[in-house]
Amino acid sequence: MRGVLAEGTWIDDPLPVKREFLDHFKTRFDKPDEPRIHLNMHFPNTLSSDQQAELEIDVLKEEIKRAVIENDVVAVLTYFFHHGIFPKGSNSSFIALILKIPDANMVKDFRPISLIGSLYKIIAKIFANRLVAVLGDIVNEVQSAFVADRQILEVPFILNELFQWCKSNKKLSLIFKVYFEKAYDSVRWDFLDDILLKFGFEEMWCSWIQSFLTSRGLIIVNESLHISFQRVVDAGMFKGIPLGPSLQLSYMFYADDAVFVGDWSDANIDTIVHVLKVGGIMSRIQSWNEVVDRVIARLSKWKMKTLSIGGRGIMLKWVWRFITQSTSLWARVIKAIHGDDGKMGKNVKYAYQSTWLDIVHEMDLLKKQGIDVANCIKIKLGNGANTSFWEDGRCEQDQFIALTTQVEGVSLVNMRDMWIWSLEGSGDFSVASVRKLIDDKMLSKVAVKTRWIKVVPIKVNVHAWKVSLDFLPTRLNISRRGMDIDSIICPMCDNAVESTSHLFFTCHIAREIFRKISRWWDVSYMDIYYYEEWVTWIVNLRLSMKYKKVLEGVYYVMWWHIWAFRNKRIFGLKNTSMAMIFDDVVSRSFYWCRCR
Repeated sequence: MRGVLAEGTWIDDPLPVKREFLDHFKTRFDKPDEPRIHLNMHFPNTLSSDQQAELEIDVLKEEIKRAVIENDVVAVLTYFFHHGIFPKGSNSSFIALILKIPDANMVKDFRPISLIGSLYKIIAKIFANRLVAVLGDIVNEVQSAFVADRQILEVPFILNELFQWCKSNKKLSLIFKVYFEKAYDSVRWDFLDDILLKFGFEEMWCSWIQSFLTSRGLIIVNESLHISFQRVVDAGMFKGIPLGPSLQLSYMFYADDAVFVGDWSDANIDTIVHVLKVGGIMSRIQSWNEVVDRVIARLSKWKMKTLSIGGRGIMLKWVWRFITQSTSLWARVIKAIHGDDGKMGKNVKYAYQSTWLDIVHEMDLLKKQGIDVANCIKIKLGNGANTSFWEDGRCEQDQFIALTTQVEGVSLVNMRDMWIWSLEGSGDFSVASVRKLIDDKMLSKVAVKTRWIKVVPIKVNVHAWKVSLDFLPTRLNISRRGMDIDSIICPMCDNAVESTSHLFFTCHIAREIFRKISRWWDVSYMDIYYYEEWVTWIVNLRLSMKYKKVLEGVYYVMWWHIWAFRNKRIFGLKNTSMAMIFDDVVSRSFYWCRCR
């Protein structure tokens, strides 16, 4: 649009043009100033109470399916699967450029991405669900991503253990990481078709895949590289690292990365140089900066003792996978390095860094506090083909005798044995159940239930939780822990001891912000002296549940900013303004609520 004609005058300046449109549509859609007609009459046909209730029930899955899927979406999907193409105009997309590096100024520094529509995503999801059901049968175990019962972190996990094992045994080794360009940039369609046909996919499926190249399509491409390089290994041109009589690591794949591991020898290096196009499109040593930064950030600074309870639950999931997926590649590597039992249940003392031994050590610490994670993993007996409890290192002799007596009368069923997680009714492992187990054992019991507000971030909720339990390192709490500090007086008012109750409820700064929030929300103000009194006050407010939750989140944000202001005062930023705290609370509350 170059401009508009307004009252006979041509306007092409953007701001006046916007104002003309705003004024025009505001006049059209604003409520007229004239009084309207009032309907003082009886309508013969009105809704019954049942009809009113039916209109206001919660939305049902069947309603959504009928409104969105059953007609147009089904027609488009059916057309695609019959003809192999989208109906004209139904898959239009926008191309956008994103930066590959900061301060990009050359064309090669940008990557094109397609802002695709929902129909593309639906069909891609159907393809992915179908493909994932068969990938495990055709993709080798050296690939760890996008295959059922495998995780992308398995290869980094193996590499970390292997690297530390080589250092501990003073073994010279070659570890070479290769990054492949994204499939959308460099995979030829005819090459992908050849791979799919070799794996036994029919031509119809290949024609569909030509329209959709998912991340699982990249896994199939990588599988061709596995087959090719395995021939190199079998021919003796590349020697891997032997970890046992039946386990040798030579190469692994995850996502669009490949890692080659082997003996430190000229022959291995020559093989990699001749087989791969090494350095063909990379800026030599600078291309490793990102990798080095990630390793430093995620491995060298990682400490088990700094993990949250949820983080411990995620780490302990590897224990579940070690026991239930004992034949997987990463589990076999752990057994080859640390023994068949992985040193679980043993008092581990180790002289080198090991992620797995850190997890085992954490299990031992939890067990000493009454949390036995391994004991939550049970086996559900089916046909007994895969269960040999006498070979289980955790089975003591007296348990063996007792079990022998009990199983004499057991009737086996025609189903495979399976591992179950006893903390879940479904038998599947969940981090939430581990977290609840740790919470129940380690957290103190409190009279007031933890109040989590979804409209503010987790970090703000955790801070409010610490306020409720008096867990924050206020000056009074630090002094109670036996640490010598210069003063226990509140750094914000210099009038009272800095306790949690004072800092967030009775300090004149906290009360002034409390008054401003009360005026902002048009709720009654009262002097509050401690957390439990605040909970009683917030519960009894005459507000809808929705608005009450938002207001509660606003007070969480207030505590967050008071604590931040207090820390700035203590640690040298004296020029911070108290008057800005309320403004920060308002702006941050609006931002967080809007983004959620």
